[in-house]
Amino acid sequence: MNISKKGREELIKSEGVRKQIYDDWTGKIVSSYSEITGYPTIGVGHLITDTERDKWKNYFKNGNELTSLQIDLLLKEDIKKFTKPLNDELKVPVTQQMYDALVSYSFNVGNNSSWRKKIIDKINEKDYQGAAEIMGMYPTTSKGNVLQGLVRRRAKESEMFLSGGMPTFFTPIKNTITTYPITTTMLLFSTSFYLYKSKRKKR
Repeated sequence: MNISKKGREELIKSEGVRKQIYDDWTGKIVSSYSEITGYPTIGVGHLITDTERDKWKNYFKNGNELTSLQIDLLLKEDIKKFTKPLNDELKVPVTQQMYDALVSYSFNVGNNSSWRKKIIDKINEKDYQGAAEIMGMYPTTSKGNVLQGLVRRRAKESEMFLSGGMPTFFTPIKNTITTYPITTTMLLFSTSFYLYKSKRKKR
């Protein structure tokens, strides 16, 4: 599967868009890495790793700004880091809304989060309600402090997760080639149609 247009829009709303490097702890655009108390971030929640610092060094306050195209391409690459693991780990059907919520959650907490693992385990047990409850409650802290922004985001993701209802028999697990299971009714219809055509040919 992949994130939907609406899911992507909601992710952007949650993360915000910055054309220059900012401190994810304070939300403020900075003039140097030394000013940062949290993590250096740019674009739509793109965390700048130690190996990327030199690449983005000209995008501080009063420096260069990301173009809309750069922001879009960077986000696309970042989303892939979360959709591929999800597609590998999910063993049961999920709705598009569930998937969008999972991408947003993973984007925020990371693929190695213990809470994320618990959510995936609940989903694979088909305990969708239990997964939503964990998603709505954890984590809401950073550096030992409860952040209201995270509280609101968890509630929003949990609500999104359940907004499409429960998965149905026809919900595809992965968005590669969309296939649907062949039912008895479909088989009977196909057989009847074939016999009808055969009789007409004999006349």
